[in-house]
Amino acid sequence: MKPLQTSFLATEIAITDEEATNLSPLTHDFDPSVEVAIAIGGEETPSFLGQAEAFARHLRKQGLHVSQTIIAGADHMSSVRDLGMDGTRAADCLAKLIQRDGTPAHNAATRSVP
Repeated sequence: MKPLQTSFLATEIAITDEEATNLSPLTHDFDPSVEVAIAIGGEETPSFLGQAEAFARHLRKQGLHVSQTIIAGADHMSSVRDLGMDGTRAADCLAKLIQRDGTPAHNAATRSVP
């Protein structure tokens, strides 16, 4: 969230340092029984790639199983759009995660780190 404070969106979103910290997934603990798939577009900037890697490390330190996939030709806008488009790499990744054990992928319980 911190990089958004200096991005072209900074004026529009106007998030404070406190909000950036509280909204960051890097300040939360996650249920270690949850399986996480991180998919990132192959056309992302080094900043986005670094954030995805930092999140994966954060989750693994908490004992979560994390898989990482690079979606060739995608960025953070097209990959989100493609989650709902049958036959796309993003939709296929989501479907595989959901079908692994029959448990919906959205069950991740989070709590703030003090």
